[in-house]
Amino acid sequence: MEYVAQNVVKSTILVTKARALKANALIEIGYIDQALLVYKRILEGKDLPKHGARSSEVLSRADGPNFHF
Repeated sequence: MEYVAQNVVKSTILVTKARALKANALIEIGYIDQALLVYKRILEGKDLPKHGARSSEVLSRADGPNFHF
């Protein structure tokens, strides 16, 4: 659900909702430490998509997982 919201739809609201749902599910099954990491990611606003941005090799190098100094 988070993948679709982040990479296909590119909606920050849906990504946040998916992460909150994921954190609640992790708490229900007992993975408290993983849920805290997800909540921390939500609060810091990390890895949120930019609405309308097209994915390309240059953009992924400049702002994505392939970023290097």
